[in-house]
Amino acid sequence: GVVLLFTWLALAAFPVFGTNTLGYCSSIAIFVCITVNLIMNPAMVLLFPGFFEKSALDACRCCKRRRASPEREEPLMDSASGPVKMNCYGKVAALIVKSPGMFLVPLVIYALLIPCAIRIFTADLVVGGVTGNTADTDYATSHILADFPGSSGNVPLTVMLSAPGGDVKSPEYFTSMCDLANDLMGKTGIAPDAFHGVAILPQQTDSSQVQCYQWADAEQALAAGGIYGWSWGQSANADNSSTLLTVIPPFNGFGDQAKALVSQGRDAVGQYERGAPAGYTAVSYHPMAIEVDAEELTASRFVWVVIGTVVVVFVVIALRYRAALIPVKLFFTIALPIVAVEGMAVYVFQDGILNWTQIPSLKSAGGLVWINPVATTFMLIGFALDYDIFLFSRIYADRKSGVFLDDQSAIINAVAATGPVITTAGVIMCLSFSGMIVQHSNPFLSQLGFTMIFGILVDTFVVRTLLVPAFLSMAGRFNWWPGNMPCKEELHGSQVQMA
Repeated sequence: GVVLLFTWLALAAFPVFGTNTLGYCSSIAIFVCITVNLIMNPAMVLLFPGFFEKSALDACRCCKRRRASPEREEPLMDSASGPVKMNCYGKVAALIVKSPGMFLVPLVIYALLIPCAIRIFTADLVVGGVTGNTADTDYATSHILADFPGSSGNVPLTVMLSAPGGDVKSPEYFTSMCDLANDLMGKTGIAPDAFHGVAILPQQTDSSQVQCYQWADAEQALAAGGIYGWSWGQSANADNSSTLLTVIPPFNGFGDQAKALVSQGRDAVGQYERGAPAGYTAVSYHPMAIEVDAEELTASRFVWVVIGTVVVVFVVIALRYRAALIPVKLFFTIALPIVAVEGMAVYVFQDGILNWTQIPSLKSAGGLVWINPVATTFMLIGFALDYDIFLFSRIYADRKSGVFLDDQSAIINAVAATGPVITTAGVIMCLSFSGMIVQHSNPFLSQLGFTMIFGILVDTFVVRTLLVPAFLSMAGRFNWWPGNMPCKEELHGSQVQMA
């Protein structure tokens, strides 16, 4: 529980689109669950001992009267430690913990995971379901742009140019505005007829550059009023110290091209200011700038937050089991699988390897929604560590108590004992995330659901069942360093001393 609390609390480091709220709320919920399981659940069992005693033996007939049975006194589950009946999980573990299985299994698994892990580093991060890029928005935008390519139904890029003397009514200002407009055209590649402002001619006859008014012509048009007078009132502020230049992009104002438009607009403003006359200042804005800034903030913090989270939880686990090398084992059994899971999401949602299924939520979206790796990485770390601790704690308890005097037997027994429970927990978690891939109107939720389900399945059936036993077998006594575990030699010495 503490490990889950720390890993999910790491999301609070990303104050974008409610991610920090998710981190706080999840951590509070986990703390409440820890408290309930340590206090309320035992109290409920003790409050109704007869009911829970019967239901534990026969869940289907817990409320019916049953005959006495010699099995009545036997527990439903195995004891916390000790040998358990061999099952399929134990049989698989018995093959893995011996040579050459302990070497071949990690090599085969890593050979399958590495290509997926590499793919995440070449992913295209796209917009999807965060700022409105849903099916309804795409439908409306595509139809408006199809019928009115240059319409103002799209979201414009807005640039404000301020005059040094506080008056835009001058030849120098109009020349400067024209230079700014052409810098924007050069950076964005948008046609001149998409530009609008007090210095921009309404009819653009040259596609190579933006054509502009001279102040003398604009002054006459302003004195005459009419359309130009109305346009001036819309573009200039009350004291005529600055005006707006708008660029209507011929594409979805909340798509990936709009993200690029934000950067292009900022670059154009920077280029203009480097050669602008003294005192002229320009600023660029588009609604997608919020998402661009959020993505940049997240990218700048992501690696450091992952490192900090991993260090904290690894130290907690190492102190709990008094074994310094446990974090090393955890790194090899958690880091690569999680990165590979993220890479598989790229194969699905960028390369479209599941398009043949015709499942709408699993079709290619042109790339991975940029916030998906952030949201899923910490949750997957938490679940992976949770299942790992559940398995390792059984091995630790059996070895510490002397139930098993060698690591291999303890590993086989622990895998056999915890395998069904971990599998059940994993399947339940997959079902809880399945609602995200049932819908397809929000691409972010679809990708989040797939990544979590695939990651949990990999952790449940591959990492915990195959990879962890192999690494624990290879490490041997170094699993417990600097501590020691009871061994056959120590037991024999104790028996001799007792005799």
